[in-house]
Amino acid sequence: RWHAALRTDPATFKALLIDGIPVTELSDRLSFEGDRTVLDRLLKALG
Repeated sequence: RWHAALRTDPATFKALLIDGIPVTELSDRLSFEGDRTVLDRLLKALG
């Protein structure tokens, strides 16, 4: 189990898609649970 706090620039965050839905339509904060693979995928998307 892990907890991560990530910071990125607003343009990168707004461009992020979750299951094909723009993150800005979901919330201005992102919370999720998963294994290391999920974290790696998120970091790559924000990279």
